[in-house]
Amino acid sequence: MSTTNYIGKPVNRVDGPAKVTGAAKYAAEFNVPGLAYGVAVSSPIAKGKIKKIHADEILAIPGVLQVFSHENVPTLAWFDRSYKDDVAPGGSPFRPLQGNEVKYSMQPVALVVAETFEIARYASSLLRIDYDVVKHDTDLETKRDDGFEPGRGKTGWVPPPAPGATRMRSSKTRLTASRVNISIWPSTTTRWRCLPPRWSTTATRSSRFTTKRRAPSTPSSTS
Repeated sequence: MSTTNYIGKPVNRVDGPAKVTGAAKYAAEFNVPGLAYGVAVSSPIAKGKIKKIHADEILAIPGVLQVFSHENVPTLAWFDRSYKDDVAPGGSPFRPLQGNEVKYSMQPVALVVAETFEIARYASSLLRIDYDVVKHDTDLETKRDDGFEPGRGKTGWVPPPAPGATRMRSSKTRLTASRVNISIWPSTTTRWRCLPPRWSTTATRSSRFTTKRRAPSTPSSTS
């Protein structure tokens, strides 16, 4: 029989009748002896420290097996190279439940384990955690000057000024934008050239938009 006999023709799935009648079992429906269920508890604050986790109240609920947190989980490897693979992005990897510090909103701070998923979910909603909230700011505009700038670090390396930066600072016409997409076209040589903006007003413009600059009609020559 050719392998293309069924192309373009309706075919009944082997598991179709069992699924539409409810007779089929999915992975979560198999009753495995001794199976436990866990529900994570997330932090309602964005920055601070955990003062106390009232786990005793949750452990008193019938069916709850354990409340895992930084107070009782085993310590993981503290070397970064022992905790991430070779192609992971830079920075120190996050280790859940390894400390009382809260670094971001909705960070997992505890794990409630119970005999059934319903009990674990219910118990996780009742877990009380006391926090020391640290003041933080999520406005990027107010913290723009505190961001990383090349040359301000320990190396002391200062990048060269961009072409035309001096003339742009002294220009009467400026464009200030947070997101600008500028398209440039190559000339006949290996140099690149960008056309000036097409407005002539002397007022300073500030906006948020994407702009494209038109390519020159004739290739520019090497200067």
